[in-house]
Amino acid sequence: MSQTICLNLLLQPEQPRILRTLDSIKEHISHWVIAERGCSDDLVDQVEHCLSGIPGETVSVEFEDSSECRNALLEYSRGKADYLLLIDQDTVFKSDNPLPSLSLTEPAYFVRAEGLIEHAEPRLVRSDTACQYFGAAREYLVMDSGVQPALLTEVTVRQIAPRSEHEIQADMAVLEEVLKDNPQDPHALFSLARLHLRDGAQESALALFQRFLEQPQQIDEEWAWYARYSVARIMESLEHEQNSVIDAYLGAYQHRPVRAEPLFELARLYREQENFALAYIYSSMAFRTSLP
Repeated sequence: MSQTICLNLLLQPEQPRILRTLDSIKEHISHWVIAERGCSDDLVDQVEHCLSGIPGETVSVEFEDSSECRNALLEYSRGKADYLLLIDQDTVFKSDNPLPSLSLTEPAYFVRAEGLIEHAEPRLVRSDTACQYFGAAREYLVMDSGVQPALLTEVTVRQIAPRSEHEIQADMAVLEEVLKDNPQDPHALFSLARLHLRDGAQESALALFQRFLEQPQQIDEEWAWYARYSVARIMESLEHEQNSVIDAYLGAYQHRPVRAEPLFELARLYREQENFALAYIYSSMAFRTSLP
């Protein structure tokens, strides 16, 4: 049975490619709700013109906290369609077929996010599915207990432009303030570690990832895997003792054996040492690993 889809998007002032994002989505939606956060009238007019002909509305949100903005947007959107399509700025949406033609029955769906490290993100939720965003910046979506999103294999998303330097610095300032009040906040530790790594501050990124891994609650298994994998890569880049680097890659693999990236790195390390037997073993294991 065909399902209706409502676009759910938070419009930020700095969105140089927002029209490309909307063009990739229009054929898949029957309704749209966009929350604008301090945007110019001209930008709002461009967005509404791009989506003309599709029922929808623009609402204003004034919260400083990004997760509060997104949670308000979720509430505005509920009941507008069967499913909510959660899309970020500067993101291109790709599907083999129009979303309404797919057999959508689950309370929520992951879609594949293309990039240097492919991963899955919750992008489609049924309108009545209980979920909420958390985090003052770099927010993440949490489903009610018992809701396990399925993977929608026909769909991918891809970021088409990095966030501006101004936005990144603003996120870092917010996350640093969170850690002043709560030094053990796992989301702030993880997100700030990624930003430091992006800026090439490897020592501080390593320390933040390690602090994240010390927390009893690490939010998600993929986050914990990524932190372990990043620790291993940073240790190698900083020329830590090689056995420690190998142990770190093995720890990342053992934590989540469905991820083949650590096996690839181990095969490369042993090949560089001309230990071709071990390189062959690890590369063979990697090739036999199916996509998670």
